[in-house]
Amino acid sequence: MSIKQVMDSKYFRVVAFVTGIFLIMLASFALGVKVGFYKASFSERFGENYKKNFLSGDVRDNRSGSRLGKMMDGNEKGMRNPHGVAGEIVSISGDTLVIKNPENQESTLRINDKTIINKGKQTLGVGDLSLGESIVVVGKPSDDGVISAKLIRVFKK
Repeated sequence: MSIKQVMDSKYFRVVAFVTGIFLIMLASFALGVKVGFYKASFSERFGENYKKNFLSGDVRDNRSGSRLGKMMDGNEKGMRNPHGVAGEIVSISGDTLVIKNPENQESTLRINDKTIINKGKQTLGVGDLSLGESIVVVGKPSDDGVISAKLIRVFKK
C-alpha cells in the first residue's frame, strides 16, 4: 500500500479529522488554564495589597465626618470603596496623588493621560492640582492596590 493510497483512504481522513478536533480542544483547554492562572494571580496580588490600601487601621461603627467623606465611604465597618475616594490632596508626585479622607485614611491614586480632571465646568491638568484641595476620585483598583483614576472632581474652596 502506497502513501498516496493511505492518505486517500476513508480511515485516514477520519483519524486526521478526529486528531484535528482533539488538538483544537487541547489548545482551547490550555488557553483556558492560562487565562484562569492569570486571573488567579491577579486576585492574589490584589488581595495582598487590599488591606494595606483599602482598610483602616481601626474599625469604627459610628462614622463622623463631612458629607464628602460619607459619599465615598465603603460601608460602616471601616472598609473603603476601592473604586473611588474623597478627601484632601496631601501629596503630588508626577502621576501619583495621595489623598487623605476625613477619617485620616490615605489612598494612593495614579493619573494617566485619559484621566478627566474637572473643577466646576473647567477642565484641568495634573499641574493645576495643588495640595490641600478637596477632590472626589472615581477609578479602578489595580492589582498593586493603587486606584487608577478615571475622573477627578475638584471642589471649589
